[in-house]
Amino acid sequence: MQLIKTLTTQAVIAAFLLVIFFTSTAAAPTEPSDFLANSYAVSLNVEDLENAFNLLNAMDGLVLGSSMNAQHGFGSLTLVVDSANFNSVYSQIVNIGEITNVNTNSQNLFMRLSNLQTELEMFTNEQQQIMQLLLAAEALDDFSVLSRHLSQVTANVENTQTAINRLNFMLNTTEINISINTPTANIQATGFFANVSNSVGYMFVVLEFLIIGIIYLSIPAAILAVFAVLILRIRKKFLGKNNKNNPNKFNHTTPRMST
Repeated sequence: MQLIKTLTTQAVIAAFLLVIFFTSTAAAPTEPSDFLANSYAVSLNVEDLENAFNLLNAMDGLVLGSSMNAQHGFGSLTLVVDSANFNSVYSQIVNIGEITNVNTNSQNLFMRLSNLQTELEMFTNEQQQIMQLLLAAEALDDFSVLSRHLSQVTANVENTQTAINRLNFMLNTTEINISINTPTANIQATGFFANVSNSVGYMFVVLEFLIIGIIYLSIPAAILAVFAVLILRIRKKFLGKNNKNNPNKFNHTTPRMST
């Protein structure tokens, strides 16, 4: 039980240190330009879409994803290259076609890396302390509690290290998102779809006039039908009243002949 109390005290101290770290009002250190992660969005016009994709896939880099619509003449490709080789790769992209637009996005990762490295150091120290307590544990309950806590802290160490590795990868590489377009294919596709759109539009106009005509014709017919029903009901009511007032009007008897 003494080991559990020691572990609890150390956990409280670690939590207190984390609170002090994240709520500290001390001035942030200077952010060096070396901690900038850059990415680019490039719009590229080409004559041959398939050939452009083949050239881009053959470049020195990692293709994260790509899509191509040959029928409509456009596609996209995401390429990750070593930051040291960015200028060389960009020159090759320029030679493939005409670049119409370039957008640059930069992120300074200095503070994020600093925070993660501090967290990693704290989790690592806590991990080592728990391992020392495990070696000295004698009671089975103490060993079980320490083992569970060690698993949690080890997971924190691994997750933090993974986040650091991801940021370092972003610093050492450059992501290029390339939108590829073939203007001639788009013009042809636009003309075809414009014709189809016009034809469909005419069909809807004709259908609209037919529906309106049917509605206008059906209104007088409905009114006439209502009047006819009303007249029939009035006539039936009138005839029924006359029959009631003159029951012998239509009930004639034939006189008997005397012999």
